[in-house]
Order: sequence, then C-alpha cells, then structure tokens
Amino acid sequence: MNTILDGRFQIIKKLGQGGFAATYLARNLSSPEKSPCVIKHLKPRVQHPRVLQLFQAEARVLDLLSHGRIPNSTECFERNGEMFMVQDFVAGADLGKQYLRGRNWSGIEIRDFLLDMLEVLTHVHQHHIIHRDIKPENIIQRSEDNRYVLIDFGAVKELNADESSADALVVGTAGYRSPEHLRGEPGFASDIYGLGITTIQLLTRTHPSRLTRVDDKLSWRENAVVAPELASIIDRMICPQVADRYQSTQEVIADLQQLPDSAMTAEADLPPAKTNPRAPWKPLLFGTLFTFSLLAAAGVYCNFQFTDSTPQGIGQQL
Repeated sequence: MNTILDGRFQIIKKLGQGGFAATYLARNLSSPEKSPCVIKHLKPRVQHPRVLQLFQAEARVLDLLSHGRIPNSTECFERNGEMFMVQDFVAGADLGKQYLRGRNWSGIEIRDFLLDMLEVLTHVHQHHIIHRDIKPENIIQRSEDNRYVLIDFGAVKELNADESSADALVVGTAGYRSPEHLRGEPGFASDIYGLGITTIQLLTRTHPSRLTRVDDKLSWRENAVVAPELASIIDRMICPQVADRYQSTQEVIADLQQLPDSAMTAEADLPPAKTNPRAPWKPLLFGTLFTFSLLAAAGVYCNFQFTDSTPQGIGQQL
C-alpha cells in the first residue's frame, strides 16, 4: 500500500478489522527515524452515535493510563469527516496467532502469563476503567522482552463517565463476555472472566465457542494438561455467577503467588524417565553368563566326584 495519510503517515499494511474501526501499520514520515505506528480509522460515525463516544474514550483512556505495557495514543485528528487515532506500535505476535499455531503452554508459563496480565489489569482497574474485550487477539507478546501488552481499548468503559446510552450498543467479543456483561452490567470481574476464558483457550487450543457447558459451567479440563491447583483458580475466574468469581485482580494474584512451582506441573507434563536403549539386553546377558557359570561349576564338581570314586582296578584295566 502506498497511501499517504494527512501528508505524514505512509500506510504499510492492514492489521485488523473490527466492527467499528480498522487498524493499519504505518510509518511516520515526519519523524527523523520514520518510526512505525498504528493508525486506527473509525468507520463513518453515522453508524451509531455511541461509536464516536467510544473512539474518543479510547484516546482519553490511553492518555490517562500511561503504562509501559499499554500503547500510548499520540494524537487524534479528523480528515474529510472521518476520525483517525495514532498509537504506539508494539512489535510482537498477538496470542491469537500463537493459539492458531497450536503452542503448548506449560503450567509455569500460564501462571507467569496470568501474573503479567493481572498486573496490567490492576493498573487499568485502579483508574476505574473496564477493558471489556479481553481476548487472545488483544494481547501481544512483545518481541523485545516477551512481556505481555494489552491493546485495543475500543470497548472501554469508564465507571466515572456518564454513559446513559451504553446499553444500546453491544461491545466486546462473543465467547469472552461474562453473563453480567451480556446483561449490560460489566464490572472489574468481567475482565477477570475474559482473561480466564483466554487462558482456557491457550491451554485447550480450542475456541471457547467450541467448548461445551454442563450446568452452565464451561467444561474444559478434559481438553487440557493442567495441574488441579491451577485449574481451580482458572475455574473461579470464569464462574458464571459474579458473586462466586474473584472480585479483584489482587485476589487472583494472591492465590497464584501461593502456588509453588511443583504445583504448576501436571503429571502428564513430566518428561518420560530416561532409559538406555541398550538396557533391555543387559539383564539377559548377565543372566545367561550367570547360568553358564553355574553349569560350568557344576560340571567341574561332578567330574571331580566321578574321578575320585572310580575303582583303581577298572581304571587300570581300561
């Protein structure tokens, strides 16, 4: 693509397409290094009056949060009646791509992933903000340090803001939204739910829409290799009843930190016992040699006994 936007941003390629906006990788031609950035292009605002509010809220929230693992919004501008937002570019791969590649996650990797993401969510929630769209595609494992970065605050909810029309627009992604979110009553526990569903998807390598539910509870353990202690924490993260779920990220962190490394490894995760490929014939060889030794000793003994008891006359006659 060779489009130059606003005379400053050269569009390189399309990164994604959502319900309300498209994102592009671009090069900032006005910077000395011509550094890469992300351009978010809002679809025509006439679709729904709430869409523009969400777009503006995302820009406002990104400026407010200012966290090392949340991209900054550098500017917003309008051209020909359409809105654009410029954000920091994060080099790395989102977890949706890792899920498609079928990566096997160990218990320790899952615990570290959860602690990493819960740290970011703690910062978000402390600013009275709910992300409302936690899913693998919105989490990037950064190339430079392998840390996890939370992106796409396009469905964000500010608890202190006046959002009387919030229920008129469905936001978030099917399969990751909690029951209370679907009722239009999201809270901090809703983000914990989305993170729990994301974790299950990584462990089972199965999209949540393809997992079954038993008595309104997601059935997933039989499709994953995970230690029971860790699975119990994940189950509490996704409890259908919000009252039974973790109420804060700090509660989840506390339980995860109490788990020793030994509790992170399921029995099926353990490597097979090392064996020597030549070992099977060794017992047979040793047994054979031992048998021959016994037979030889018995033969010598019998020969000695026979010779010692032979009458002298017979021997001389022969």
